[in-house]
Amino acid sequence: MIQHALSFLGGAQIGKGWYLIVKQVQGFIEEQVSDAIALVREEFGFDYDSPEGDAIQLVYSALLCRLDNPNATMDEVAWKKYDMPLYEIHTWWHWS
Repeated sequence: MIQHALSFLGGAQIGKGWYLIVKQVQGFIEEQVSDAIALVREEFGFDYDSPEGDAIQLVYSALLCRLDNPNATMDEVAWKKYDMPLYEIHTWWHWS
């Protein structure tokens, strides 16, 4: 997100102040999404170690990766957030 926000704002020459603002916005987005995930987990009783819990976490991981790289693939998400190939994640709950 930072690279794309800086590009939108005119590039690296905009200075440290804008960089810090963009970092704060990114942190705010991450916190709000994390809170929303906790709300859904609590409301529906999804354990962290369940198909639903893992699916929610995958969405969150993909979101975080896409904030840094809007073109990130699920394979890149798997390696960056789980340090494993995507096909291995498919086996967790017999996901095809």
